[in-house]
Amino acid sequence: MLDNIVSFIHSETRNFIERYKIVSSDQMTESLIEFHWWVSGAGYKWVSARTIGQESPPGPLPDNATEDEKRRHRRAELDSRPRYFLTDGIPLGIRNESGREFRPLKDFRGVLYRRFAQTPLDTEGIKKFADAFGPLGGEIGSIIPVKRIDATRDLMGTGEDLNDWLYEITRMVETVELWDLARAKDTKRLSELVRWRENSVGIEWSDRRFELIAASEHRRELFEWMKPGDLVEPALLAVQKIVNKQLWEKGRAGPRLLWDGDKRALSQRIMPNGLIGAIWLDFLLAIDGNTDYRRCLQCDAPFPVTPKGQRRKFCSDRCRVAHHRKKRNQGGSP
Repeated sequence: MLDNIVSFIHSETRNFIERYKIVSSDQMTESLIEFHWWVSGAGYKWVSARTIGQESPPGPLPDNATEDEKRRHRRAELDSRPRYFLTDGIPLGIRNESGREFRPLKDFRGVLYRRFAQTPLDTEGIKKFADAFGPLGGEIGSIIPVKRIDATRDLMGTGEDLNDWLYEITRMVETVELWDLARAKDTKRLSELVRWRENSVGIEWSDRRFELIAASEHRRELFEWMKPGDLVEPALLAVQKIVNKQLWEKGRAGPRLLWDGDKRALSQRIMPNGLIGAIWLDFLLAIDGNTDYRRCLQCDAPFPVTPKGQRRKFCSDRCRVAHHRKKRNQGGSP
């Protein structure tokens, strides 16, 4: 039965991939190497700001205000408060000359989504990730006032809400953990998440949110297909549902027409919309390839292990050289 569920998930992924003439994870990755992302050379900073169009603080309440008016006033006051945004501080229309461009789905294939899931849920950790990989992009972002050193007035720039970053990291952490538990068939820990009810099954997250996977009136075929009380199959289907929602339903990846220099013709490819799309697409590729991971002996970062690279111990040549140099300096054998 488990093999049937895994095959079902892979078949849905394959249907989308093959629809756009991309037939394997490796070929899919190669087709995405033209996706480039910009990272500001000056780094990113947190600012407190109000977005364009955000309501102004409400006026004072009258002495005879009702309880309902007080509640609305309090809500309006909260909604009008400045929020924290991550920004490069560059005004719109001004080119950021200081920075670098990289290819997330080529340079960090199989690692990108893991790095994102390991990002600490605080402003310092998020800034460190953004300084290395850039902003999330996609539909995330707001127009906020930014001030240049030589400017006498606020100019408009872009920023990404701290709450959006916290949500996206948390969602990735939850889904990666669920995928890892399902692959390991860790029924003890899955029993803390998977909830079977009389006519439904779903995931109950640590904050008590319930995510419906299937029911007698929702995805009925799958509900009847699963064995009541099973823990692994619902977890796999939850991963499928979340990844598809994060990518396709939110429009974070889709077909694009690109110029193929070798063929000198237009070709269609699946392309992510922003770094956040690349992160979730990287996760999809890892799932599709059933990718295993190992921790680097030098930096302890996870890196994907392919059948051809089973003997690899380091995530990069840089770490391998650093590890051997360290061993020599300590007088040990490399």
